[in-house]
Amino acid sequence: MMRIPVTMKHSAAVVALLLATGCGSSPPQRYYTLAADQGTEKPQMTGGAAAYTVAVGPVAVSPMVDRPQLVIQVAPNRVALLDDQRWAEPLSSAIPRVVAADLAKLLDVTAVVYPQESLVNVKYRVAIEISNFISVPGEAATVEASWTVYGPHDSAKRGHSLATEPIKETGYDALAAAHGRALMSVSRDVAAEIRSEEAGN
Repeated sequence: MMRIPVTMKHSAAVVALLLATGCGSSPPQRYYTLAADQGTEKPQMTGGAAAYTVAVGPVAVSPMVDRPQLVIQVAPNRVALLDDQRWAEPLSSAIPRVVAADLAKLLDVTAVVYPQESLVNVKYRVAIEISNFISVPGEAATVEASWTVYGPHDSAKRGHSLATEPIKETGYDALAAAHGRALMSVSRDVAAEIRSEEAGN
């Protein structure tokens, strides 16, 4: 039987250890959710819950940021994709869910649904295009959106929102929360347009 020199045994052990260390050194993936703002904001309509429904959608998100990874702005013309920091669901489905919850709170509507669900009693439909969803950890989260409120009699009112929420804490949990607050700012603009339409009816 051929004897393996001790030095070769040692080298082989070191290589195996390095390979094992390399395989185990990848940081674990963390997943974040977008949540509706949990502030104490109250509906600005009187007379009880509204008797109509608002449908949110479609919502289009810029392909640059509609990715599983968090997209971080690292320079004016450069972004970084963080493979170990990811959204738990596509932004194209998370954003309408959050805006729907925001509008339900702001308008005190009986329900806010997506267009693919029941459209019974829907009076207004909100279409949104997210052109910017900028993330700068430890600094700010920015959401820029163009939106259209479709109302009765084929009316359509268009608007544009730009919301920047500062971040005081470090970490990506704070970044996700700031994006939720920025989306609430967009929802406020949409809700104001719907209230204006209701006042004119």
